[in-house]
Amino acid sequence: MKIIHYVGQNGCSAKSYQDAIQDLANIVINTFDQSNVTLRANRDGRPIRINVSPTVRDLLGFAISVYIADEHLSRNETPDGWTRAIDFIIPVGNPSSWISSQDVLTNTLNVLSGDNYVFKWEKCDSIPKQKKHRSKFPKNFDLISLFSGGLDSFLGVYQALSKGKKVILVSHQADPIAASTQVELARYLKLLFPGNVTLIQCRVARSQTTSQLFSLPKKNEETHRSRSFLFLCLAIAVASASDTQAILIPENGLIALNVPLQLSRMGTLSTRTAHPLYLKLFIETVKQLGAFTGHIHNPFLYQSKTDILTNVPENIKPLLLKTVSCSHPDVFRWSGVSKKRHCGYCVPCIYRRIAMAGIGIDNPANYVTDVFTSLKLLSPAKQADLRALVSFSKRVLNSCEAERQMMLLQHGIFPYDIGGVIGPYAAKDFSPWSDMLRRWAKDFLEKTKSWSSESTKRILSL
Repeated sequence: MKIIHYVGQNGCSAKSYQDAIQDLANIVINTFDQSNVTLRANRDGRPIRINVSPTVRDLLGFAISVYIADEHLSRNETPDGWTRAIDFIIPVGNPSSWISSQDVLTNTLNVLSGDNYVFKWEKCDSIPKQKKHRSKFPKNFDLISLFSGGLDSFLGVYQALSKGKKVILVSHQADPIAASTQVELARYLKLLFPGNVTLIQCRVARSQTTSQLFSLPKKNEETHRSRSFLFLCLAIAVASASDTQAILIPENGLIALNVPLQLSRMGTLSTRTAHPLYLKLFIETVKQLGAFTGHIHNPFLYQSKTDILTNVPENIKPLLLKTVSCSHPDVFRWSGVSKKRHCGYCVPCIYRRIAMAGIGIDNPANYVTDVFTSLKLLSPAKQADLRALVSFSKRVLNSCEAERQMMLLQHGIFPYDIGGVIGPYAAKDFSPWSDMLRRWAKDFLEKTKSWSSESTKRILSL
């Protein structure tokens, strides 16, 4: 089976492409007429077309193909239960450029998803015309910022706006709760910084139309490790259309490194959305392709979520409560269990509670479960994240500097001065991350011991 990025019946004359789109065993990804994949963008609620260079157009089409393929190929059916071999045919304007960049591209995707990729690049002669929209694309902005609706992305944007920057927020509408949260938070930012912020929400998903030229198989994979690649490529598309040379990816350093909490979470079993190695390779890829030569920056590279909330202004604390950090907020929306948007027991929820407690705004009532007092009532699967975090924190505090640095590199070796490229400054060694890790672990264990019920302490061996 192959994955084909569709560029129209007459868009590519290569025999491999023409034969592949006729083979019913293949997956053909079509974003044009009679599409099976929706690709659309809104600026502040109004439809907008993102006009990009041919190279960026190819990059975005490629990213969409990788993303959609990701959700149709089951990991459970592979020999090791995870690693898939994915075979693509991708028509592009300049195949030689993609062939010369293929090694770094496949390495980038492998670091992110753990899959093995095979690409055949064919010459794209033309693509179908797209619909035009009246909305004008924003110009004269200073930077693009990925805007998920989470706490980190909100605070990163707030800090940039506070320094006088004009910011285009770029969101990927992964689920209804995230989408509505993005709109709500953007509205508040517009009130605080009138004229300096605009929101572009992008949607890439299976089409719901019935008249599809090619049908897609049933979606059967939820891990979506390639989502970060699509998100960054959407930001590059917006940067191309708005002539902007800076992209902000606000992600606290603890999550960016995402040090494996247990041996069972090694490799891409833990996400690498903003990992320094992944970002390094991604930047190399888009520069080699000529798709983006600007700056991709994470201002929180050396800080935990607890660190970045230190000394936040009082006036935005109520807005921080409106952000969404949960791994699966939509589960509760559809189940009818609760109108709350945080489960309380996943790793992001636990990180969030610890961080918010540091500035006096933690409230267990905002979560479906108070994991610290009700752990015994949860299933083993729902207990797992808190138990893993406690075990991990103990391991951090009992480790020496060299051992902590080995932990930092378990997801892949990266140069310690990478912060000069993607962060606030170039470090002289790995100590900024090591110090962050120890600082967070100490605070986490202290709060967990203080908050936990006696039954929870027994379960956690505290």
